Amino acid sequence: MHNKINQKLLATEVKKDQPTLTRMLDILERKSLVERHLSKEDRRSYSVHITEKGLNQTEKLAPYIEDIFKNLLNGIPKKDQIFILMF
Repeated sequence: MHNKINQKLLATEVKKDQPTLTRMLDILERKSLVERHLSKEDRRSYSVHITEKGLNQTEKLAPYIEDIFKNLLNGIPKKDQIFILMF
């Protein structure tokens, strides 16, 4: 297992409400890309861990995602790109 993050913090970071994130994580968990475990610090919350399979998938997709972003941002001034990427 690799990096972990609290599920509530993850919802905040990806700007999704808790029910939406839960549905997304359900799908990723069924595909064995992430695992959720009760948090040792707070038994009311879960920590989300990326699996080896999830990490491999991320590494495979990263170049494609980078190309998509480059194409989307092409022609937009750098100062505006930074503002766009903040959201």
